[in-house]
Amino acid sequence: ASKLGLQSAFDETLITKLTSNDTTINKSILLTRAFVQAEDNLHSEDRAALATLITTGGWLEGLHIALSGINTKPAEGYINKMVWEHAFVYSNVVKMLEVFNDKNQDCADVLKAVNQLKAPINDVIYSKGTFTPEMVAKLTAAVEEVRKTFIN
Repeated sequence: ASKLGLQSAFDETLITKLTSNDTTINKSILLTRAFVQAEDNLHSEDRAALATLITTGGWLEGLHIALSGINTKPAEGYINKMVWEHAFVYSNVVKMLEVFNDKNQDCADVLKAVNQLKAPINDVIYSKGTFTPEMVAKLTAAVEEVRKTFIN
């Protein structure tokens, strides 16, 4: 229970009651309460922070793949749209990370790295999908730098 962060749901008092021979104790109710407490713990901020990190990683990899595609096939309009859509989502990614910035060091570290993308992302967003090769090169370089921070 402690390894999963569920020690408060299955504390010593509960275990004592569950293992007792006292027939006046409704063990089904005790287990239900423990289950609800455990479920609440699993949906805690730590789990939400982890989900935010996973989402951010997926977004960054998606942007990386889209940029790889635009560098391979620059004339393909749908790839430009994919890059622009990923750039447009940037502010949502930052907002998610900011929620946990003060509470979770991993989120704070990722936010710091992702903030390095702000200028090239804004250039792409304001271009409304008609960005230049220079914009793509600048964003590609910034994404590669951020990825190096996390990929060893």
